[in-house]
Amino acid sequence: MDRISLLKNQIRNYQWGSKTAIAELLHLAVPSDQPQAEVWIGTHPIAPSQIYFEEKWTGLDEVIRLYPQDILGKVCHERFKGHLPFLFKILAVETPLSIQAHPNTAQAREGFEREEKLKIPLNAPQRCYKDRFHKPEMICALTPFQALVGFRKFSQIIQLFNKVRTPFIAPILDLFEKNQTEEGLRIFFETLWSLQTEERKNIIQGTLAIAKKYSGSDPIYEWVTRLGKIYPDDIGVLAPLFLNLITLQPKEAVELASGILHCYLEGLAVEIMANSDNVLRCGLTHKHINAPELLRITHFTESYPEVLTPQKSESGEKKYLSRAEEFSLAEITLQEDTAHFFSTHNTVEIILCLQGEINVTNKQSGEIISLKRGRALLIPGAVGHYSLKGNGFLYKASLPK
Repeated sequence: MDRISLLKNQIRNYQWGSKTAIAELLHLAVPSDQPQAEVWIGTHPIAPSQIYFEEKWTGLDEVIRLYPQDILGKVCHERFKGHLPFLFKILAVETPLSIQAHPNTAQAREGFEREEKLKIPLNAPQRCYKDRFHKPEMICALTPFQALVGFRKFSQIIQLFNKVRTPFIAPILDLFEKNQTEEGLRIFFETLWSLQTEERKNIIQGTLAIAKKYSGSDPIYEWVTRLGKIYPDDIGVLAPLFLNLITLQPKEAVELASGILHCYLEGLAVEIMANSDNVLRCGLTHKHINAPELLRITHFTESYPEVLTPQKSESGEKKYLSRAEEFSLAEITLQEDTAHFFSTHNTVEIILCLQGEINVTNKQSGEIISLKRGRALLIPGAVGHYSLKGNGFLYKASLPK
């Protein structure tokens, strides 16, 4: 199997998605009937892509099972036991996602086996561990993209809470102020998520009443206010006070390791991750929440995310530096009448066109495929060399070379 092939990818409809962004990108009816939140490009069993193979659309996972080494390449095939190790996505965030974190490999294996023994169906709403894998991920903005990522400095958390301090939260806050450590933050966080209904209601309402006064001049309190309108009974509305608020500009990215608490707020982006769907949630969602399990896997450390920009490489593409073993992300900008030549280095690649129209030529067979905006294609490792020509903008998912 050494043919470059178009992919057909599934759209995931979640409440936080957009009725216009993905529909416009994929040339579908606008607005869509339901909010379209994600496009999944890969082989995850929940929503595997299809590949045009032998004159029909076939599951990409099925074709890889038939030709694992041809498609994945020798090293990828051996290292990841015949599986595509990454999942490529388009995200359209119109309303905030849940506050969440992802497990490391040991936690994922243990959690998966535990829920298997409990015989919780994989598609059950209360299922937390859908597979045995960790989920490092990278989010790369296509439009200005806002997110909450990692815990603020302890002193800043106290300062921000003190600005909206009420008698209801004062005792909890005072304890943290006396113990500004990782353990102190863990206790502060756990206490907030263990509040009884009336206590929680008093803290939320009191905080929102004061935050509104600052919302016009400070985006942190503006987001507290906005979240309060969407989830008025959820303690997660306080998240902007303890998590870093960041705004990524187009082509800027952030990499998220296991155990980093985060929440995507608004914008359009591409995302690449290890091929996993393990998510632990604690708020700002109608999905299943498992705060005790999230507390167990979360790192309660001060951290500020490093904003990544693509760095030019010898091949002409611009790569985002990543620590992940499962994926690499690059952006490619093409101008008319200039052909760019690439090698797969005998590993699988997926190319996603986000602007313009590109001709992709298999140098081995001479076959040319036209790739339009919103479409993706698979380049098997066995292809070896190919060229891109046209006027457009692409993202490429592959393995670290």
